[in-house]
Amino acid sequence: NKIGFKKFIKDNRRSGVITKVDDLKNRISYYHYQKKLQKYFVEMILQISEKNPDTKLVVRPHPSENVEYWNRIFKKNNNIIVDSSGEAYVWIKAASVVIHNGCTTAIEAILEKNTMVISYEPFNSGIFSIDLPSKVSIRVKTVEAILDLIDKRQDPSPVSSDKFNISEYVHIDTDSYSSQMIANDIDSYLEEKNNNKKLWIEIIKLYPALLKNSIKQTAYRLI
Repeated sequence: NKIGFKKFIKDNRRSGVITKVDDLKNRISYYHYQKKLQKYFVEMILQISEKNPDTKLVVRPHPSENVEYWNRIFKKNNNIIVDSSGEAYVWIKAASVVIHNGCTTAIEAILEKNTMVISYEPFNSGIFSIDLPSKVSIRVKTVEAILDLIDKRQDPSPVSSDKFNISEYVHIDTDSYSSQMIANDIDSYLEEKNNNKKLWIEIIKLYPALLKNSIKQTAYRLI
């Protein structure tokens, strides 16, 4: 909703995502898929807001989306907050329920034992389906099912305490940080490729981001 269809296609061409006719068809399908899903989510959020007037709902638009668009839609709903600032895990930690569709924030949410994680799947996502976020969530197809889960406040998630289910995808270790493991792997790779100066330059660029992530994780653990 931020750039519109024409600019969406243009940006995908410029970035190299679209290089042939099949790519173009895929991106057009994806655009319409997202627009359709958006309508379902808006209706779902409005219904939850109406049924739970004393509960705060936080809507976090994707970074590529226009926050003002969402503000206009929910401007009459006093219990809906639209905010894309900061890190998602701060909001997740404070939330009792996280509702998504194919979003990787579900992986973060599942690690919070007191958070119910719901995957809202009102229609078949087909080739745009992302399996893992759905697998770690309570999967529902209707708004009524979501409202029922919220009312009953069931166990946060059927897999929230089962680390084995996501251990192949998520590093779960209280004694070390994922960011440090990544940095160690980069060091090992650099030792093998120490004659490639261009690689050195690209890898060095990654270190500030890794350091920032490590600091954030440390702060997160201290909260």
